[in-house]
Amino acid sequence: MILNSANENRKKDVKTDGRRQSSKAEQEKAEGELLDRLLENKKVGALLKGGGLFIKDYTTGVCMPNTLWKEMGYSYGDMRQNSWMRFIHPQDYSMVEQFHSALVTGTSDTWQGEYRIRAKDGMYHTIQHRALVLERDAGGVPRLYVGWDVDVSSHIKKTEEARAMGEYYRRKYLQAEELRNTGAILASELDSSSSAEHILRQAKRLIPYDAALLRSVDDGETVVLASVGFDQPRLLPPIKLNIPRNSDKPLY
Repeated sequence: MILNSANENRKKDVKTDGRRQSSKAEQEKAEGELLDRLLENKKVGALLKGGGLFIKDYTTGVCMPNTLWKEMGYSYGDMRQNSWMRFIHPQDYSMVEQFHSALVTGTSDTWQGEYRIRAKDGMYHTIQHRALVLERDAGGVPRLYVGWDVDVSSHIKKTEEARAMGEYYRRKYLQAEELRNTGAILASELDSSSSAEHILRQAKRLIPYDAALLRSVDDGETVVLASVGFDQPRLLPPIKLNIPRNSDKPLY
């Protein structure tokens, strides 16, 4: 009775394993059929192309290009096999060739990077590229090579403009600080000539110069307080200004 019970349990286990394997095979078959239907749908194909996705078979040369290539002015024939690499920016070519060669030869199955590529009109676009080899033939040549291209040129341009704007405002802030410090010097120094020398030093940090002098207005005439780059600044003639003696208007 014990032996018969053990045999029956083994038969049950075999049947269970068989049902599991059959169920798994049916599931994989159903998934494969679903994927085939998806890829055969023309609407999906158009969506994939528009999204920057492309598919290549290096064993046959067949390729499903994306619309990004067309937007850059290239035809399907321009981008077949590795012909697209001739449009890579010279400074990026070595890096792209190295990673792409690793994919094609079987050293690697994935690659993600960024490079510049020349459009038909001569302008360079910055592309974020992702690639994955899903299937190879017996010799290791990619039969199913999937790539994803995204043009990030406008994003990079906006980032650079924002960085330049930030640098511009940083310089303006520093200039404002220099002017504030100059005002503090004028308010704290009792000796006018010493104050003038400080002001000229501060001014050179804002506006580079070879020669400069600072004058003050005294009774309608200008007097040289300090100078840089002049041999005999005291010999420079005074400048007469027509300023009403009782004028309340500020002098700029």
